[in-house]
Amino acid sequence: MNGYIFIVMAFIIESVWETLKNIVVKGKVSKDRVGTIIIALVVVFVSNIDIIDFFGVNMRYGVGKILTAILISRGSNFTHDLVSLISNEYQYRKSNNVD
Repeated sequence: MNGYIFIVMAFIIESVWETLKNIVVKGKVSKDRVGTIIIALVVVFVSNIDIIDFFGVNMRYGVGKILTAILISRGSNFTHDLVSLISNEYQYRKSNNVD
């Protein structure tokens, strides 16, 4: 595992935390935030998407998929940033012949 993966994982963890802490704001549950997470969970589990597994980190009990769903629930701007990180990782692996 190279150092780049640690940076990506730190980005993912911070993003998940930012999403989760905004579920309850001023004592009220954000229906929009909960709704997008539920929809993302359904999409991720049905389509078998796991961003954590992409980076070679194998998590048990579907934790990678849950984290992926929370990330996807953040929307297109965030997803664009994440895709950029993944693209950079792919180019790094390709140019350095890393599996």
